[in-house]
Amino acid sequence: MPDNNFDVLLFNLKEAGAAAAKKASDLLEIAKLKAEAANKKGNINYIYNKMGKTVYDIYMNKEDDEAQSKLLDESCAKIDALNEEIAAIKEKVEELKKSLKTKEDGEKSEFKRTCPECESGVPDGAEFCPMCAAKL
Repeated sequence: MPDNNFDVLLFNLKEAGAAAAKKASDLLEIAKLKAEAANKKGNINYIYNKMGKTVYDIYMNKEDDEAQSKLLDESCAKIDALNEEIAAIKEKVEELKKSLKTKEDGEKSEFKRTCPECESGVPDGAEFCPMCAAKL
């Protein structure tokens, strides 16, 4: 641990910067995952539309063509696979959110003291707040 107040401030700024970068990275990953899930939902809707046309074609021809039935089966299998992928993405997003929440909780409990001015966490032995420089 650093010895003087400037070193404490510098140390805390580096730690806060690293934590902020990690949090930003995790938030970006969440946004990417959500966009990927939305894209997969769009693919599902496209398949639904194709299936609807196939069903209508079967109705209009008044016969159940084997190729059309196979197309419907393949479409259903694709939708099932996409739904599984979406569920896995949602699980990853929830894990990242839990990770962020746990880190935030850990950051709050890391310091035993708080600054009376800005209520930031303050390391033991510090004479000045590392965030607002208020004398403690």
